[in-house]
Amino acid sequence: WHLVFAGVLMPLFDDIHFQLSADNQLDRQWIASVGAPTCLAALTALIRLCDAHWTAVSPLLCDVLKLIDTCTHHGSEQVARIGVEGLKQLLAMLGPKGTPEMWLTVAQAARRMLAESMPQELQCKVDTTSAALPFQSDRVVGQCVVQLLLIDAVRALLRERAAEMPGEAVQLLLEAMQESQQFATDFNVDTSTRIHLKRLGFMADMRHLPGLLKQEREATTVA
Repeated sequence: WHLVFAGVLMPLFDDIHFQLSADNQLDRQWIASVGAPTCLAALTALIRLCDAHWTAVSPLLCDVLKLIDTCTHHGSEQVARIGVEGLKQLLAMLGPKGTPEMWLTVAQAARRMLAESMPQELQCKVDTTSAALPFQSDRVVGQCVVQLLLIDAVRALLRERAAEMPGEAVQLLLEAMQESQQFATDFNVDTSTRIHLKRLGFMADMRHLPGLLKQEREATTVA
């Protein structure tokens, strides 16, 4: 299984990720209609493979989580969303099979995914004399979306499996929620930055100032 994973599955997902990369100039319609569904189908098939051969595959849990992690912080929001969906499928599959050690591994990976998807560029110093955003808008918006999806996944995991998880795993997830909530709070209180980002076109379709109000609220309800 190690050879299959390293020699077949990882190269397959590497190729899919490249095809869906924001740097790869492909037709958006093709990406939406063919590329993203192919990525989701491949990840779903991988989770089903794990489920069917879990005794043999369980030592590869870290590798599966790393693959999902690669998806969740991909530059394409579509791929990142698929990564979160894959995480949800893995957690559902792992539910009755999970050991304390496995849940700790999952908690560590989930915290890493949350940290990597945090829209850190919102904290960069904004040049008030510039007429351009200091970051790529689509990428940051995608990170905001993925952060919310991961918070929802953690909420469901704690609700359904907290009693089976070791205290260290639960604590890691709660700390991740607190970090997400604090990040959102810090941005939400920085009104001057939010006003300037709005003027530069960030989240221009919103009636109100750009904000992470939902992230702050949702993370707080979990933490």
